[in-house]
Amino acid sequence: EFTAYICTILDIKERKKFEDEIKKSERLKTEFMNIVAHELKSPVTPIKGYLDLIISDNHADIKIKKWAQIGLRNAERLLLLVNDILDVSRLDNDTMSFEMRKIEPSKLFDEIVEDMKPSVQEKHVQFNIAIQDDLPAILGDYHRLSQVLRNLLTNAVKFTDEGSITLKAYRQENDLVLQVIDTGIGMRQDEAEHVFNKFFQAETSENRRHEGTGLGLFICKEIIKKHRGDIMVKSELGKGSIFTIRFPTL
Repeated sequence: EFTAYICTILDIKERKKFEDEIKKSERLKTEFMNIVAHELKSPVTPIKGYLDLIISDNHADIKIKKWAQIGLRNAERLLLLVNDILDVSRLDNDTMSFEMRKIEPSKLFDEIVEDMKPSVQEKHVQFNIAIQDDLPAILGDYHRLSQVLRNLLTNAVKFTDEGSITLKAYRQENDLVLQVIDTGIGMRQDEAEHVFNKFFQAETSENRRHEGTGLGLFICKEIIKKHRGDIMVKSELGKGSIFTIRFPTL
């Protein structure tokens, strides 16, 4: 026979107020990043354009051209940073657009390899390509997937001074698996666990000499999630890293 009950009532008004303040703070931060990025992009674009004109001017002094090339490199770095901030803002607001269509992976890989070859050769490391024949098509945004692969390969080049960089792709059951493998400086296990977090940068002493915002891998992960895929990393300090992406195929 039921005789009584005991209940506990919690007043969560303060907690809800605190949660609302956090959401508001996040929203304002995202809006601020978006505004700053747009304001930075406006002057950088014409600066880059005029520096291009100086470099291509046959009548310009050699010394002036050299200064212009230094300025152009830094303008391009700033533009990449601005674009990363804009991408993070779009991802946070869920406003990043994706043009999903059928993609033949081999075409995408050929283009990426061709574009990345000069950077790899400049570092004097071996560039291995292991792309399986007759890979199945995938559904995705060509530009965004190209952005992900370029980011991973650029990081591999940045952190690899000797050995090799490998781009690998193969089919595994109903998935397409991509891997970017390097023999670079690698990361500790605790760093690898947080490498896809926003603004995170590994803190190894070798790594400190490399510039970066800690946004690239966060953007990569969010783009892969929009493609119903997954990205993970295995790394060992001093021995390199393996980034693996898995996509569903058509």
